Amino acid sequence: MRTDKQILHDKALGSLRSRMRVAGISCHVMPETNSHYDLHLSNGLKVEVKAARRRQGGKREVSLSWCFNLHRHGQLDSRPLDFYALYCELPTYGIWLIVPQKEIAGVLTLHINWRSMARTYGQWERRFDLLTNKCQS
Repeated sequence: MRTDKQILHDKALGSLRSRMRVAGISCHVMPETNSHYDLHLSNGLKVEVKAARRRQGGKREVSLSWCFNLHRHGQLDSRPLDFYALYCELPTYGIWLIVPQKEIAGVLTLHINWRSMARTYGQWERRFDLLTNKCQS
């Protein structure tokens, strides 16, 4: 039986695969175990999908945040990875952030709140166009 976190990840993975299919990019889903990323796209890009439920501190909506673990058992391994596709769940929809791996390299845990969304990560919101191009290494 799958946990709530696994179900959310499956939902995000399915959503991203659908978006790529509409854009004309086929996706190969990597095995859950023994893999350093989730999707290998037909254009050669490797994408790790992360999904997080909203965390609400206190009773105010402005304190919403999401937390993404980018490590494996406390260690950052050297992954052959091009992008993180971060899905920030909200009650009625989700926010997609398509972030190049080099932008958050070395980060174990990524915390995103409304302020960091506006100041830092908003530039990566719904940037699916980055995944439809060949890797710009």
